Amino acid sequence: MAALALAVASAGIGFWLGTTGSLPPESGSTEEDPAEREPLFYRNPMNPAITSPMPAKDHMGMDYIPVFEEDASSDASPGTVRIDPVTTQSMGVRTARVKKRTLHRSVRASGRVAFDEGNIVRLHTKFEGWVEALLAEETGQRVERGQPLVDIFSPRVVAAQHEYLIALDSLDELGNRAYADIRDGAERLVSASRSRLIVLGVSEEQVKALEISREVNRLVRIHAPRRGTLMEIGARAGEYVTPKHQLFRIADLSRVWVLVDIHEQDLPWIKEGDTAEMRLQALP
Repeated sequence: MAALALAVASAGIGFWLGTTGSLPPESGSTEEDPAEREPLFYRNPMNPAITSPMPAKDHMGMDYIPVFEEDASSDASPGTVRIDPVTTQSMGVRTARVKKRTLHRSVRASGRVAFDEGNIVRLHTKFEGWVEALLAEETGQRVERGQPLVDIFSPRVVAAQHEYLIALDSLDELGNRAYADIRDGAERLVSASRSRLIVLGVSEEQVKALEISREVNRLVRIHAPRRGTLMEIGARAGEYVTPKHQLFRIADLSRVWVLVDIHEQDLPWIKEGDTAEMRLQALP
């Protein structure tokens, strides 16, 4: 019995010693638990000017940010906006130092390639007649300036050629023997007949050839007024045509337009002289 009491006493002394040795040393000051800090107020995360004395949510469902005494007493200049780092991270906001520089922005838009309206020729005749032969009959065909396009038979042009040849013959018969006023009348008749041919669309070269050959040309040949591509053919062999009838539409494709649809919000970023890069689906 005495031995058992001694063992119990020894165990109690050991437990007391062990417990006393594991206690932390006393500190002169106690550190405050951050969780126990009381916020002064709560601030709207999107508008720091809006505060609340108790937790709240803004119109977007975001929690108000608690403001503690050390945050409110920071030496920030008036008008400074502070955003909690946690909120900044969740919003995906990146900050940078304010500096003055030129802003650059790429504007993407869809467009279409179009003809340059100033490089399109619509060819009409100045007389009525029948298409005898179509010398350029494929759309997409390239033509050169002066290349023959179509032969047309026009009774009106044939009659005008006859009148011109008669006027030339009459002037030649007069020679130098006629009175001055008679010769002046004959010369005026020649000039009027020649002008009529030009007005009908007969070229200067064809008129000169008529003066040399003194033979009426049954057909009037129309030539391309400029170099380009045949985009439209409006007549075929045997068809009757008038000045209202468009025979050909010729476009010079050495320069084209690109018509782009720009959204209104992109207009401030575009000005005349800006460079543009064009990509075509056919030529990636």
